[in-house]
Amino acid sequence: MSAQRRTTTKERTVPASNGSPAAPVAKPRDAAVADRNKAVVETRQSIFAARTASLRAMVRDSYSEIKKVNWPDSQTTKSLTVVVIGISFVLGAVLGGIDFLLRKLFDLMS
Repeated sequence: MSAQRRTTTKERTVPASNGSPAAPVAKPRDAAVADRNKAVVETRQSIFAARTASLRAMVRDSYSEIKKVNWPDSQTTKSLTVVVIGISFVLGAVLGGIDFLLRKLFDLMS
């Protein structure tokens, strides 16, 4: 075989849209240049979308996770709220008592 480059059928002709016979197409000799040009065109089309892709993915993932949550009914929510408020009052009283005792102890020492 000679030093000529083989061409595929896709490189040889491209069908014309108006019904006329296919016309030959000139392909770039360097495929890397063609790929580089495609990459530049793709990044120029939507820079905003490329920069916000991770944010949009996070919002989409968060929304899908929220839909999976098993939300409690109103009675359970009310009872657990009362428990949390009660524990907060008890811990506040205990810590207040400890603070009062330590303050009295340090007043006696000084």
